[in-house]
Amino acid sequence: MSGSAPSPTLRDLVREAGGPVPVMLAVTVLVQVLGALTRRRRHGVATGELSLDDLVLTGAPPRALLDDPSRDPRVRIAVSEDKAVGAAPARLHGADGVFRELVAGPESPPAAARLLRRLERADLEQALAEARKLGLDLLTAWDRRRGSVAMLDGGDNASRRACDEVEARRRLAAALDAGSRREVLRHGRELARILGVAGGADGDLTVARGWLEEREELRSRRRQVSLKLALTGAPLILATLLTGLLGVVMLFSG
Repeated sequence: MSGSAPSPTLRDLVREAGGPVPVMLAVTVLVQVLGALTRRRRHGVATGELSLDDLVLTGAPPRALLDDPSRDPRVRIAVSEDKAVGAAPARLHGADGVFRELVAGPESPPAAARLLRRLERADLEQALAEARKLGLDLLTAWDRRRGSVAMLDGGDNASRRACDEVEARRRLAAALDAGSRREVLRHGRELARILGVAGGADGDLTVARGWLEEREELRSRRRQVSLKLALTGAPLILATLLTGLLGVVMLFSG
């Protein structure tokens, strides 16, 4: 009795497509791969540099995915032990290279090219947020035409909120690094709106609030020092002016 046929890989998907796969399907695959990598890293599971052969499709078969790119591919990482153990953790573990192979071609969509440029500078979480954003935009457009739905690691609303939260936290951190009170206020309010909290229930918002309080206290101290200098310096300035004026009067009266 023969065993069941092995599950197809992304290599089989590319071979079946005979060229670049639909960008929406490629982005969905990328989101699921990055999500799996994030979970593996969180649990300390070693992962080397991934290739098309290391990623298995456990959902719809390749032909069905190409006919309807909104279907869920359900990608699973299948890395052999000799490849995973002792592998130095790469920035994105080759997920960007996998995506590049999926969309490679003379007429690669501009959206895919833009995402590839962003992946060049992104860490794992940033790459996941960027891919989710593009995936949600593509699915929204697809839904208007076909009424189809695909999963992007938790569903449309959850993924969109997660993307917005990641972006808001990044912008808040950048504002804190830049020391911009106006931008800290702006992005702190944005994050609070997304989370729906008053400000004390989230770590990043607590840091931002503390930074603003320290900044305001420092500004208050500077104003007090300036006022004291002005008050103590005024009599000296007045005395200097009067001495000069008296000298002039005595010069002309003599």
